[in-house]
Amino acid sequence: MRKKVSIFLCFVSKWLKLHLECCPEFSDEEDSESQAENPVDFQDAETQQEIGLEKTKLEELLNLVEELGEDSLFPPLDGTSFYELTCKINHSCDPNVIVTYATSNEVGLQAQLLVLKPIQADEELVQSYIDQSQSLPARRAALIDYGFICTCRKCQIDASA
Repeated sequence: MRKKVSIFLCFVSKWLKLHLECCPEFSDEEDSESQAENPVDFQDAETQQEIGLEKTKLEELLNLVEELGEDSLFPPLDGTSFYELTCKINHSCDPNVIVTYATSNEVGLQAQLLVLKPIQADEELVQSYIDQSQSLPARRAALIDYGFICTCRKCQIDASA
């Protein structure tokens, strides 16, 4: 585990240094033009001292990760994935698609949409983020962490009943 964390911390450290050097708009320096004209000199004593401090901080982080366990830096993400298109599918308590996942030897994990009912040409694809078979109050409570109150057709009907 120490090697895995060390490699990760090394990568993060190098990435941050290069990113700040190549992208002055992300630095604390107000004058981007002067920084672009005067790139970071990694041989400079002050820069070497800053790098030493960063290395010390990274070593402290490594020790903390060893103490708390690998999951403190690399949390288990079983069942978590991000797909550019499927993450844009909105919620409805009356969904017309369901997202499933399948593994393929050629491309790995794939998201697939299964159609639950006929969909018109310009109809929005919607999935349920929660168990849509619950009562209206239970569904609303389950959606609190998503930051919205569902106003789908099913919720409107249940609210008026």
